[in-house]
Amino acid sequence: MIEILHIDDNHGDLDLTRNAFADCCPKISYRGMADPRQAMDYLASSARTGTPPPSLVVLDLNMPRARGQEVLAFMAGNPVLRHMPVVVLTTSTRPGEIAECLRLGAVAVVTKPDSYDELIAQVERMLKYVEDWPGRS
Repeated sequence: MIEILHIDDNHGDLDLTRNAFADCCPKISYRGMADPRQAMDYLASSARTGTPPPSLVVLDLNMPRARGQEVLAFMAGNPVLRHMPVVVLTTSTRPGEIAECLRLGAVAVVTKPDSYDELIAQVERMLKYVEDWPGRS
């Protein structure tokens, strides 16, 4: 079972992305979390208890309680979580932010699309990271 964890403070973006994953791959499990601190607690609990972590984390950068870079740094510092694929889905196109995300372990940084069809295409590409990820059974 593929589990997606999407962390984004915008509930509209969470709903839209949930629908795109459902349209693209109805058998996945999707969990959207608007609070990055709560998401880090969820990930830490998963790592601590040995519960399988999500197959993919989709992460926004600009959130009020914790920036996406903080979430990436938290994951990079955890021996279980550092090996998970993370795709940053953001409105930012700043080269410095993109480079920092990649340095912190994101497998890709993609710009939030302008249309639902573009979002579907991005979701399909994101799912390739899960399929191609080393150690995926």
